[in-house]
Amino acid sequence: MCCFNLTYMQGNLGFMFSVNESLAFTHVDTNPLQLQNFKPVASSEGVWCFTYGSNMMVVLWNPSIKRSVGIFVPSFLNQPDSPKMLIGFGIRPDTLDPTILKINYPYYGQGPWYVSVYTLSTRRWNNLENDRLPRETIRIKRSGSFLADEYRILCAWVLEFDGGIVSSCTVIFAIPFPIENVVKLIGFTKDEEPIVECNSNQHSANSLQVYDKTTQQFQNMGIEANGGSFFIGPYKESLILLDQPNNTYVL
Repeated sequence: MCCFNLTYMQGNLGFMFSVNESLAFTHVDTNPLQLQNFKPVASSEGVWCFTYGSNMMVVLWNPSIKRSVGIFVPSFLNQPDSPKMLIGFGIRPDTLDPTILKINYPYYGQGPWYVSVYTLSTRRWNNLENDRLPRETIRIKRSGSFLADEYRILCAWVLEFDGGIVSSCTVIFAIPFPIENVVKLIGFTKDEEPIVECNSNQHSANSLQVYDKTTQQFQNMGIEANGGSFFIGPYKESLILLDQPNNTYVL
């Protein structure tokens, strides 16, 4: 049984594999998409979202039915005070409508935010009003890494909510690793063991590794790839995009 799909880059080539509960890999045919030209953003309800170029286009692809749709992203050249951009993606659970979020924000915290939402059903970008945007005190940045002299710590928590308020916070794991390694959490196995992308100063490529709770060691899965290119999306078969013409590009 497939648990998740995995994409990564090796040199100038892009690959996708389905991974089962035993962590065995099966190649996924992505034709006609050339994955080396796309950057994964997210997956939802079996649909993958990629960006192409400098965020000039978003491509939605359902590997279950081999159907894709390209969506042009509005230019942000008219927003010089907010030049940084983030793209988000999800499927609305009530309507199963693919939805894209575009956020433009300033470099150094001073300046306005611009947020636009695109839904495939309307084929239209809508700008959110100011009262629905994040406060200017909110910033998007990397979190701290619990640095020590020789080790860093990879941590994860489970949050429980009651009426929209966090009622409890439970630590799943806190894993120390040598400071000379760079570890990035990208997913979990069915047993909730963390899957990480690991870089060692001794190797030019990054490796995919799983943390074994029993031995308390990282186990190499035997795949090396370009740094920062590993991405995991939950596996789910769906018919979303079936009503869309294949390989189409819309505004």
